[in-house]
Amino acid sequence: MTHFASDERAAILVKLSDAVYASAPEYLVRQLASLGDVVDLAQLIFELCGVYAHPSNERIELKDRASFTSKRSLEKYLAQHRPFRGASRFERALKLSKDRSASHMETACAILLGFPYALGGLNFPVFEMNGMIEIPKNMRSTLGRSRCYGDLLWRGKRVILEYESNMVHANSSKIAADSARRNALQKADYQVVTLTGNQMYDSGEFWRTARVLADALGHRVQPRCKDYRRKYYQLRWAVLNDQAFVFREACSAVQAFA
Repeated sequence: MTHFASDERAAILVKLSDAVYASAPEYLVRQLASLGDVVDLAQLIFELCGVYAHPSNERIELKDRASFTSKRSLEKYLAQHRPFRGASRFERALKLSKDRSASHMETACAILLGFPYALGGLNFPVFEMNGMIEIPKNMRSTLGRSRCYGDLLWRGKRVILEYESNMVHANSSKIAADSARRNALQKADYQVVTLTGNQMYDSGEFWRTARVLADALGHRVQPRCKDYRRKYYQLRWAVLNDQAFVFREACSAVQAFA
């Protein structure tokens, strides 16, 4: 498909090979900002600003993974090139997004918990994604590590939400590594709340886990916007439906090899 930019200064292209170019992340978000809705656009921004694991980087430590772009870069592009069609949706989705998500399911957790009630989220306080936590020096030799990362981290409250993927946890060595990491975080005086794939896809279980997390943070979940229940389930569909088949296949694989 051929695209033409009405403002050539806004069209940032990346050369892939001879005569083959792709839209730079900032320009891609601009192109898609006039289409779809703010939730879809936010998911794209999470991914572009994230450090998702894939074959090229899954063995690279989180701190060393590179993202395609960052919120700061997208904010700079928006400021330089607005007004344009979809600029308001671009800005809104950008405000709802975060840097350094490590997977689609971490993004789904961040959206369901962090989005405002008006969009079907639970309006949790601001958090970091995969924030680095330094282990106290006097504990490093005992725990065998100097740092850990919290999937969703409320640093001031010393609370972490850890998402545990059923697919990943079919690997026993990964289970052991994650258990050691969780123990290290708890030893470093962080409260760790765990959310599994099964809980994520079960709305009742997700709510129960969210309330445990809310209690740990001193956060009251009180949606008062009109038609909240419908908005909540629409948001769940938007962020989980694409992954439902993958999840079911992963569960079947786990059962087959259990």
